[in-house]
This record gives sequence, structure tokens and C-alpha cells, in this order.
Amino acid sequence: MARAVIAQRLPPEIVDNIADGNRGDRRSLAASSLVCKSWLQSNRYHLFSEFDVYVGPNVGASFLKLLHHPLCTFVYCIRSISIYPGSPDALGVAGLGDGTVTALANLKHVTSLRIHNHRGFISKPVLTLLTSAFGEVTSLRLRNSFPSFHDAIEFFTAFPALKTLDFDSWCVGASPAAVPDTLPPPATLSAIQLHSPFKDMSWFLDHHHRFPSLTLSEIADKNFPVVDHTLKTFGPDLHTLSLRFKEREISASPPSRFCQLDFLSNTRLTFLELEVPDGDLSVVFLFLQNLRLPTVQVLRWNFGRANRLYVLYGAVPSEADARLADRQSFKCLGQLEFMTRYGIEGASHSLSLLQQKSYPKAAAVGIAIIHRYV
Repeated sequence: MARAVIAQRLPPEIVDNIADGNRGDRRSLAASSLVCKSWLQSNRYHLFSEFDVYVGPNVGASFLKLLHHPLCTFVYCIRSISIYPGSPDALGVAGLGDGTVTALANLKHVTSLRIHNHRGFISKPVLTLLTSAFGEVTSLRLRNSFPSFHDAIEFFTAFPALKTLDFDSWCVGASPAAVPDTLPPPATLSAIQLHSPFKDMSWFLDHHHRFPSLTLSEIADKNFPVVDHTLKTFGPDLHTLSLRFKEREISASPPSRFCQLDFLSNTRLTFLELEVPDGDLSVVFLFLQNLRLPTVQVLRWNFGRANRLYVLYGAVPSEADARLADRQSFKCLGQLEFMTRYGIEGASHSLSLLQQKSYPKAAAVGIAIIHRYV
């Protein structure tokens, strides 16, 4: 209690400085707030909006016990939780017991759940406990193993409020021939992100009309037929699309097959993002030569994973300007975005060159050229 009295006498600015100094160590903040509730004021609880939990033998046990403490009021501020294995050999969520899940269930208002890199399969009783404990989840990222696609789909369709799903199929075991039709997507689910190697797209394709927002990540050259078929299947139901390519999988020389992608069946597509890790702007100009996006309003080039940014010199920007101004191909385009990582090598020089090169034809038809940092 002596500590509590001393802490209560601390000037608020001192308390704020202490809290800010420990911002990166939420466990220290949590323990301190329980030792003396006044040490961390309630207006600082926003520091706990995101929390990482490491699960394994003797890992995270002490923290999980704190969740049962009567003074542990910050749990109501936690909105996002990421569950990791506590060590390379730990089973993580696959080894969760009822007590651990019950402790996590004290996090009453979690809306984002991420399960990462876990060995072994999660038992169905634990999966059921997780869906019961986090019934308000609207965003789900799965990087754990499932025996089959049926088990994975059975898990994420059990979240009634789910809006966005980030699913990696590489960790799924042998799948049955078909997933029963009795597993429809949650009524609220509208955005999905799928990762290579796209083992089985059938369930997502069968329900494509429910997903107006689609992201395909880690796309390799061998995935071109799958991507092409997916775009045609989604057709006019697709409104927002992001294609994220693997490094060195897309190039201007020799021309990548992805530069010939056909979006004409996506007649309601309003937003298109293309992520090219290599940072080669010549690919942008090659894409523009072949693209026909009459309904797209925003076209974004994302170089957020690139270490360098390259640009072609000469007349290419003027050719791109003329291409962008072609209202038959880009009837609704109002914004062309270039996104780069802050401090990317060569970005400032390359983008300043693009800005120096005027786009009079694009500007004349109302298209803005914008640079943003990721």
C-alpha cells in the first residue's frame, strides 16, 4: 500500500513519462498497473489495444494469471491479440489447455485474432473454446495447421461477426474431395486474403458472390492460371482487388505473363492494388500498356517491400501519360498511387523524377498522381 500512496503523489506528467518509456513493454505496464492501479491511469489503457501472447511450457503463464486479478481492468481495452508459440519447439495454440483459453476469455472485447506459426493440429475442443471466447472477432488471421480444409473452414465460419479473413493454405493437410455445402461463410464476411500456393480454392470460388474484396498474396509465376481463373470466376462481384507478387516473379524483361492479366470480366472493380517487391517502375509502364480498367477509380502500385526503386528514363513517362489519359481504357480512373516504404533507397530520386515529368494529359482528364509512404 505504501507504493500506492507514493505513486498517487507523483505528478501526472511524471506518470505519463514513465508510461511512455515502457510503451514497448506491455508486460511491464500490465504488471505495474496491477501492483498499483494508480501508477497507470485509465486514460493510458489505450496502450493495451494490441497484445502479443506467447504460449508454451512455462511461457506466458504468469501473465495469463494476471488476467484473473480483480484490478486487471485494462483487459477491457484490448482489441487485438496475437498468439505465438513461446519457443521454436512449442506447440503454441495446439498445446493450449482449457485453463489458458479460459484466461484469454477474460479479454471481453477482442475484435482481431491472429494465430501464428504453430506446430501440430489444434484439437476441436480448443477450437470450440476459442470461437466461444472470442465471439466478437471481426478480423481473423490464421497461420496455424489444420488436418484439412474442412477443419479450417469449420473453424473460421464459427465466428458470426467475422468481416475479414487472412488465410494461409500452406499449413493445411490432405483435404477431402469437397467441403460440405452446410458450411456457408458468415453473413458479415466480405474481405478475404489468400496466400500461395492456393492448394484448394473451391470453397472460396463457390461463395465468390459473398466476397467483394479479395487479396491474393505471395503469387508466383506458376500461379498465373489460378489467378486468371479466379478473376474470371469472381467476375462482376469483385469490387476491391489486391495482387501481391513474390519477389522476382514479375518483370518487364522478359515480360511477365501477369502483365497480360485480363480484368474485363470484373465490371464493377473500383480499386486495384498491385504490389511489386522488386521496385521496378518499368513494370508499371508495361502493365499500363496492356491494362483496360474502365471501372477502376483508384489504381495503386505498392512498393512497400522493395529495398530500391528503379525508374526508366527517356520518353516512357510521356507514353504512360498518354496511356492514362485514354478514357476508353481508364474511363473512371481518378487517382494513381505509388506507395513506398519510408526511407527506401532510390525512392526520393525516382519519384522526384516522376513528379518532374509532367502528366499534362492525365491531369487534363482529372487523374491525380500521388506518392504515399507505407
